[in-house]
Amino acid sequence: MFRVQVTTILCFIALLASGCSQISILNIGEKYFPQEVQSYSDEKVSKYSDTQNKIAVLLPLSGAQKKAGDAIQSGFLAALYRAKENKEQVPQVQFYDTENMMDVVNLYTQAVNDGAQLVLGPVKKDNAFQFLALKRIPVPIITLNYMGELTSPRRNIFQFGLSVTDESREIASKAWTKSHKSALIIAPSSSWGRRSAKAFHERWQEKGGKITDTILYSNTVTDFTPELSSILHIKNSSTRKRNLEKLLGKPLVYTPRRRKDIDMIFLVAYPDRARQIKPTLDFLFAGDIEIYSTSQIYSGSEEVDRNRDLNGINFITTPWSLDLSTLLSGVSMPPIYRHFFALGIDAYQLHYSLKQMKKNPNHKFYGVTGTLQLNPLGTIKRTQPWAKFRKGKIYSIQ
Repeated sequence: MFRVQVTTILCFIALLASGCSQISILNIGEKYFPQEVQSYSDEKVSKYSDTQNKIAVLLPLSGAQKKAGDAIQSGFLAALYRAKENKEQVPQVQFYDTENMMDVVNLYTQAVNDGAQLVLGPVKKDNAFQFLALKRIPVPIITLNYMGELTSPRRNIFQFGLSVTDESREIASKAWTKSHKSALIIAPSSSWGRRSAKAFHERWQEKGGKITDTILYSNTVTDFTPELSSILHIKNSSTRKRNLEKLLGKPLVYTPRRRKDIDMIFLVAYPDRARQIKPTLDFLFAGDIEIYSTSQIYSGSEEVDRNRDLNGINFITTPWSLDLSTLLSGVSMPPIYRHFFALGIDAYQLHYSLKQMKKNPNHKFYGVTGTLQLNPLGTIKRTQPWAKFRKGKIYSIQ
């Protein structure tokens, strides 16, 4: 059951950024990854383990979610090796593959029997829920996905993850503080797009805001003009022009107009889709509407020419995405895996900050995914910074 896989590490390492206060990961590549890293065995990992602390990490290292599991594992190991390079004590680590495990609790039990003092994972939400049914959790576990807010704290169960619904709710709160009142939602029709739209919708209505319309677009859409034109009532403007020309009996000089009851747009999209949607909105006279987006809109690489199409978009992001000085030019990866990589880094760093969080509820940990703080119910909450696209580059904003 024990597995260590590092064959995909190097393709993720080049995207690491520095600048976080707890651990700086800079220029990680062959300098910190000897050639033998591509064929590590558990014995070779053990030689990097100088302390008695032992961590078990439960990840999908095969199957449909293998890429996500590999990205988390790569980020975790990058943080571990960097700590080793800085002469810090590092824990002994074992990775367990959760794929094809109907009962992940058995894997947790195996890890505990193997001597684990802390368990990280699993990633799949349905696997994480299995631990809520247990009466006793002998060794602390930090699930790498959120199970939702618990009604009461559970001993030794903690939650940490990347929640697009949390980001969506935070965007609604942020936009409300900017005096926006009426929102248009544009999101993919996928499950994560619908969850994002629902979370924003609920928080926006809690604040007293109005949802004017919602567009759930398909992955097969190649031209957003027809649907956006309809939502923005551009056709209504054209109809009024034709009616006036008939009434007056002469042609009119005319500039189409959009509806005026939208003062912000909540956009959920990956970069390529956003680069289609934003120019279309500009073309349809909606370029003056403030747009707010989730962190998935940023690819993680400084593509100035391509990102000009995203100019003006406000988006919630992560601390390491804002420090572009250490990103290697020309290297990119899908945003979702970039986020999983960052999750792996913070998962490693949580192994020594969890005790401080438990002792002091006001303790904040400044990670690469955000500022982390443990709430009374065992959820590790993230506070994320904000950025904006200007002239194809991203800039930090308050």
